[in-house]
Amino acid sequence: MSRISDWVECRTLVVGCGSIGRRHARNLKALGVRRLGFCDTSSEALKQCREELGGETFSDYAEALQKFKPEIVLICTPPVYHVEEALAALQARAHVFIEKPLSHESSGIQALISEARRHDRVVQIGYNMRFHPGLQILKELIDSEKLGRVLWLNVEVGQYLPTGVRGSIIARATARARN
Repeated sequence: MSRISDWVECRTLVVGCGSIGRRHARNLKALGVRRLGFCDTSSEALKQCREELGGETFSDYAEALQKFKPEIVLICTPPVYHVEEALAALQARAHVFIEKPLSHESSGIQALISEARRHDRVVQIGYNMRFHPGLQILKELIDSEKLGRVLWLNVEVGQYLPTGVRGSIIARATARARN
């Protein structure tokens, strides 16, 4: 499946309906994907997806895999769940997109790779910065050794966070700094 027309009819399940999950779902819908499903433990998040984007909703992941029978699963949950959820999706014969980072630890990753190979499925980690033109130019410069041998590099990246999320992160960081 290399063209959009190849997968617009695929049953696509978005797991984790926070701001990133909903953003991916909106993008998929804008690209023409017609068969969206959503899975989240929050009834409010599911309601928001159903009202904004349509599609089937599930509060239980195993039930979503069994009843919706996705061909593609987007995992947009906290990293601690990524490998376990990806393994279940692969066992259900779905291709998998995992929002960054792949996991909070390295254990289980080799099993994930083996399972993807065993079922001939694609697992893709979502990290859009690898496609950023500026970073691609920087990589070419480093690889060409025109800058010499690079021993160390520091990169700062900023990104948009919704107001409510940003506010809670700032509040937690401030609270930790005061303790």
